[in-house]
Amino acid sequence: MIKAVIFDNEGVVVEHDWDRVARAAATAFSLPLKTGSAFKDSLQLPTSQGNTLLHEYGCGKISSDFYWSAVLESYKLPPTAENKVRMSSTLEFLTTDVNEESLHGVTWLQERGYLIFLLSNTTPEIIKGTKTRMDYFSLFDACYFSYEMGCRKPSPRAYLRVSEENSLLPSECLCIDDTLENVLAARRVGMIAEQYTLGRNQSLAEILLRHLPFP
Repeated sequence: MIKAVIFDNEGVVVEHDWDRVARAAATAFSLPLKTGSAFKDSLQLPTSQGNTLLHEYGCGKISSDFYWSAVLESYKLPPTAENKVRMSSTLEFLTTDVNEESLHGVTWLQERGYLIFLLSNTTPEIIKGTKTRMDYFSLFDACYFSYEMGCRKPSPRAYLRVSEENSLLPSECLCIDDTLENVLAARRVGMIAEQYTLGRNQSLAEILLRHLPFP
């Protein structure tokens, strides 16, 4: 029996817009305007180990100073303290509006006594900007952010940490994520998982009613 629902954040609970981040960076540094996708790619910065610096930063394995210095150097910009603040703050613009259907789903779950968690691959800047504009994190029983956990989806450690810290079996958790790779990873550890993306495919209500008793 499902006792908990684990939500992804960006793309599931809150809208996000990489084009807006790209515009902020272009304005801040008089850079050529890139698409959001291209700007996001420019933040990856592959490493010799086959990983990316953004991945390492999102897991809290490298410092903000180290990561943003590398980003600035990739753009041939001096890695001054001021420039690091200006470039890092562009990520604060990523999230836009919390989705009303998702909030309704969270409220529906709360009223029925389910545990509700947030599990997000993210950075401190994204969370800072989101908290500045929106106030929905308190609705969750706990929020798990990759940069605080030291791991990120699709690592099995990310999912199992949520279940183990809350005395849950993986089979008692329903995981909702917009990335198929993360959905499949959740299923591999024994969770029930569904892919859901704001504005696409099935509604959140359909997913919840498929797996949870009604009313």
